[in-house]
Amino acid sequence: MRTPLLAVLLVVAGCGQPATTAASTPPQTSTPAPAPSSTPQPTDNVPDEPELSKKELRYLTALAKAMGEKDVQSLTAYSYVDDGYIVCGRGDEGPPTVDLIVENLEEDGDMYAAAIKHLCPKYLPVWRKAAGGFTDGVYTVGKDIRAGTYRTTPGRLTKCYWERSTGAGRIIDNQWVTNAPNGATVSVRRGEGFTSEGCGNWIRA
Repeated sequence: MRTPLLAVLLVVAGCGQPATTAASTPPQTSTPAPAPSSTPQPTDNVPDEPELSKKELRYLTALAKAMGEKDVQSLTAYSYVDDGYIVCGRGDEGPPTVDLIVENLEEDGDMYAAAIKHLCPKYLPVWRKAAGGFTDGVYTVGKDIRAGTYRTTPGRLTKCYWERSTGAGRIIDNQWVTNAPNGATVSVRRGEGFTSEGCGNWIRA
């Protein structure tokens, strides 16, 4: 029996095999977009710092000038304001004392001066006693400390040694203090060296 012409034409044209590929592929479905959430999303916004009071602004202005900064904006305002209030007694160290100020003059003298003057002026008498003081160490008079007469801060002295020397290192005067209930007093001149060991803090007499 002859093959029907239509069947022959379909085989020759490559259409004799069933098209299974398209039929076997499952229909594609689109994923619905998530519904907008009503829960507030976190943002990177940082709350503004509290507005500075007039006295805080005066303090920052004085501190910026002492530090050689052009304006207050160069300082991290509230970080320095917090430090100023710590100087005024809000920290663990308590209110400023003569000894506390003297021991911090070299590193934080500018901050103590600005904070006490503008944030807590009631401590100005304490500041005036401490300003210009120094603690144990080796100094050149006229460079590191001013010439004049100094006394140790109140308290009994034991095992204290002080020494005045020339610019060449020759000892002019010295004293080994083993027991001084009223402290020690010494006068130094410009160009001299002054050494203090175990004597604590010195303030202008």
